[in-house]
Amino acid sequence: MEAAELPTPDVPAPAPAAQPRVLLGELLVHAGRLGRQHLQEALAEQAAQPGRRLGEILVERGFVSTKILAQALAQQHGLEFVDLARVEIEPAAANLLPEQFARRAQVLPVRFLEDDLVLVAVADPTNLTTADDLRLALGINIALGVADAAALEGTIERTYRVQIEIKTQSDAAELSRLQDVRDAEGTATATDLVNSVLSRAIAEGASDIHFDPQEGELIGRARIDGVLRRMAQVPKLLEPSVIGRLKILALLDIAGLFCAQWIPRRQSAAAADTEAEAVSG
Repeated sequence: MEAAELPTPDVPAPAPAAQPRVLLGELLVHAGRLGRQHLQEALAEQAAQPGRRLGEILVERGFVSTKILAQALAQQHGLEFVDLARVEIEPAAANLLPEQFARRAQVLPVRFLEDDLVLVAVADPTNLTTADDLRLALGINIALGVADAAALEGTIERTYRVQIEIKTQSDAAELSRLQDVRDAEGTATATDLVNSVLSRAIAEGASDIHFDPQEGELIGRARIDGVLRRMAQVPKLLEPSVIGRLKILALLDIAGLFCAQWIPRRQSAAAADTEAEAVSG
C-alpha cells in the first residue's frame, strides 16, 4: 500500500530583483547628450573633489545644459519633467508654500493633480530632506517633478514677485475709495500696480499683455515664450482704477465706457510704433 502524498504548500514566487538605476553619466551618453570623453573628464574631476555632484560638474564645464540635466534626472528617477517655459503656475498651488521656503529650497508647487495631491517642481530629486520638509510644509500629498534649475529659479522669482496681496475686502474697499478714474493723474495705488505689472512683463520679454475682467477679480496676464502667464490678481473693486490708468497710458478717453477706442500708436518702454490697436472700454 502506497503512502499518500502530502500536499505541497504554496510557496510564493520570489520577488523580481529591483532593476539597478542607470547611472546619470551613462544615461546622458546613451541618449547622445554627452560624449564619452567629457564624461571621463567630469568623473575624474569628481574623484579629485569629493562631495561634488556629477551633474554640477557637467553643467559648470558646459558639457550639458541645465535643461538637459533636468530631463536626464527626471528619466533616471522615473519622474515627470516639468517644462516651466510651457506651463502656467496655478496660484492656488503656489500659495500653499511660503515664499521663503520656496526660495531657500528651490521648489515650487505647479498645479493640483487631485484635490489632495499637488505637483511640485524641484531641481534636485535626490534631496530626500527637502521632500520630507515639503510634505510637512504643504500638509498634503506631493508628486515630485524635475525642472531646469535655471528656469525654476526664475519662475520662483516671478511667481512670488507678481503676487498682489490685499488681505481683506475691507482693505480693497478702502483702496478703491482712494481712487478716481476721472483723475487724469491716477492714484498712487493704480499707478504703482499697473506700472509694476507692465515693467515686469517687459523685463520678462512679453510679446503682449492682457487684463482680463472676471466675475470676482481682474486677471493680468503676459505672453512669455508663447505662453500666457498670470502676472497679477486684482480685486474687483480696484478694476475701474486699473482700467482708468491703462487708458491714461494709452492716451484714450477715460470717460468713454463700453465702446471701442483706437490707440494711435503702440506704447512701449523703449519707443512707439505706428501700428494701431483697438481696445474696448
